[in-house]
Amino acid sequence: MPELLMLNARTYPDRPALSDGTRTFDHRQLDTVAGHVAARLADLGTGRGDRVALLGARDAQVCALLHGILRSGAAAVVVDPGWSPDDVRRRLDAVEVSQVLTTTPRMRAPEPYRTEFVDVDTLAKTDPVDPPAVLPRAPDDLAYLSFTSGSSGEPKAVAVTHANAVHYARSLRDRLGLAAADAPCLALVTTLAADLGHTSWLLALATAGSVHVVPDDRTRDPEAFWASLHDAGVSVLKTTPSHLTALLAGRPSGGPALDTVILGGEALPRSLAASLLQDGVAARVANHYGPTETTVGATCFLAADVAELPTDEATVPIGTAIGEVHLRLMPDAAEGAAEGAAEDAAEGELHIGGKGVSAGYYGRPDETARRFATYEGRREYRTGDVCRRRPDGNLVFVGRSDRQAKIRGFRVDPVEIEHAIEKFPGVRQCAVIVRATPSGSQLVAAVRLTDRRDEGEALAALRAHLRDRLPAYSVPQPILAVPDFPFGANGKLDRARLSDIVSGLIQSRARTARGEPSTPAGSADRATASLALVIAKLWAEALGLPLVDQHANVLDLGGDSILAMRTIASLRHRGHRVAFEDFYEHPTPSLLAAAAASARYLPRPRSEATTEPGRLAPAQRWLFRQPIDTPRHWNQSVLLRCRVRVDAEALSVAVRAVLHRHAALRRPVGPGGPGRTRPEDDLDTVSHSRLRSTDPLPETVGGVCTELHRSLDPEAGRLLRVHLFSGGPGVEDRLALIAHHLVVDGLSWRILLDDLATAYRAA
Repeated sequence: MPELLMLNARTYPDRPALSDGTRTFDHRQLDTVAGHVAARLADLGTGRGDRVALLGARDAQVCALLHGILRSGAAAVVVDPGWSPDDVRRRLDAVEVSQVLTTTPRMRAPEPYRTEFVDVDTLAKTDPVDPPAVLPRAPDDLAYLSFTSGSSGEPKAVAVTHANAVHYARSLRDRLGLAAADAPCLALVTTLAADLGHTSWLLALATAGSVHVVPDDRTRDPEAFWASLHDAGVSVLKTTPSHLTALLAGRPSGGPALDTVILGGEALPRSLAASLLQDGVAARVANHYGPTETTVGATCFLAADVAELPTDEATVPIGTAIGEVHLRLMPDAAEGAAEGAAEDAAEGELHIGGKGVSAGYYGRPDETARRFATYEGRREYRTGDVCRRRPDGNLVFVGRSDRQAKIRGFRVDPVEIEHAIEKFPGVRQCAVIVRATPSGSQLVAAVRLTDRRDEGEALAALRAHLRDRLPAYSVPQPILAVPDFPFGANGKLDRARLSDIVSGLIQSRARTARGEPSTPAGSADRATASLALVIAKLWAEALGLPLVDQHANVLDLGGDSILAMRTIASLRHRGHRVAFEDFYEHPTPSLLAAAAASARYLPRPRSEATTEPGRLAPAQRWLFRQPIDTPRHWNQSVLLRCRVRVDAEALSVAVRAVLHRHAALRRPVGPGGPGRTRPEDDLDTVSHSRLRSTDPLPETVGGVCTELHRSLDPEAGRLLRVHLFSGGPGVEDRLALIAHHLVVDGLSWRILLDDLATAYRAA
């Protein structure tokens, strides 16, 4: 993989390689960072064959650091910032990490691991360095390790080689028909600690494309998410069906279509794939399947038209093998894959062979021997997934041969969770149930406590215990105390009856004693009460419940981040300015409705105002390096039709307030850096003209706007112009806002417009 990056840097040095909305690195800069990081690791005595952990916020810096670890010859171990210190220590111990690198000084690995801070932004501006010579890399050298679920309760890391990763990247590139000439921009929206996120950077590596890391807060905010994709020019998106479904609620109608949407990690409903194609969300939809043990993905089904989706299947097929992958269905899921085993069947457990099969589980030879076997001289991985082969050769996922499940795209083993619960003192018995809901699978834990007198306190302590030992997606929500567990005649736990008991308990939590929705207590506001009913209905439908009471806590019913995104998008669609965090801070219909009704939304400025000059942002440095003929004219603009007359004097006051709030709009900026911020009264930002009914509207407005575009001068601090077109009788007012792209993007436009509206109302 390092050779691919070096080739891209030589061939397309100025082409963007990494961005995150704050910084942009081209291929030359990314290659420079990789070289410096490899040299630093060599100085620390780390190199080929070692394991290096990577800790930091999910951004472009972390991705750049990943390439540096690969350049050094070491294997990368990405740490998710959401893991608890105890969980991080257990995982690093399991793979014998020799060094930890971080991009964020405040993020450090637990003792006894030494953490080395790397300032990626500074490295990107330095001269390239040749890293110390290392032993020649071999295709079978480890590239990275990804942790996956296991039934033992101990961390289990899949060892992926350079040959595995390069084969995957090139195979998926070829299946999707992507090439370097396309310069695809791929969105990274999930953690790099799980293989779902590896598709983006590996495909970018194979196509000399770029990766846009969508910040975590924007992956939870549907409106901001689509704005981020649009601003970055994203052409390929990879995520899970449940995540995308929640995000679609905030997609602007008529927005440009993505070239390709790749969905994986969960079964893909045909209805979702069809709507993506019919509604113009994507020109193509790819259903991508593959366990971590076979390097991200092994099969793909690609459709560019609804007619290509089989009508006799509720879910989209997982497709056929990519690259040099071999697929075989074993009719008896319990049968091994030894030499001479049964030939390929029409339905059975899927065994995967070929160049994507990983090296197995790091440091766990017995576990590797159980899951990886040999057939006709070829290593295969036993997936545990039961599939059916259609007459056209495409495979359809049927189910699991064991208890594993997919939760929001992550593979989860209930046995592993049960082991963690059993280690908590006070639990006599436990079972983890996977409950199907309309919005996806839900993990529910049923426990029998030794002492039920302090049940609430015990369950809260148990939840904290699990958060310290399991990744967030593996922690059951809710955790329910049951008096007794049902058993069958054979003495085994009757999981079907337990599932019914669990469903009954959740429904009981969701409704009042009389089983009917109630009105928010003490509320005389009918609009708020009506909104609470809307929220309750949405939650009930998403969680598969008959009803949800106005005072029921959604977090006790299994509400998660996916439901949070759907809720916030629905409320914003109704005109309520609520944030993702409101779902967790006001977790009942009545509380959330009251918060939404009383919200006075005023976004915080993106940075503190200052009059002192500073440094260019990475994205600004990138812009000034581009061969743009008229850099002063690289602007964005908005033209608003006003239903009511605009007071010109109040508008001027409001614009001054916005300029005061956002210092970047009045700070001179040029290739040499930003200058001293100008006072807001020193700028002739607002202008005014009148429209007559006889004026040719497009020509009149267009002519003025052209002059406004020409008047912008970033080096003089003129980065924003606002012009009011006052209409005469029968002609609506128009308001034009024009800003240089150095200081605005799609998301900041919404912030500026919200601030302007708030300031105008106060003027």
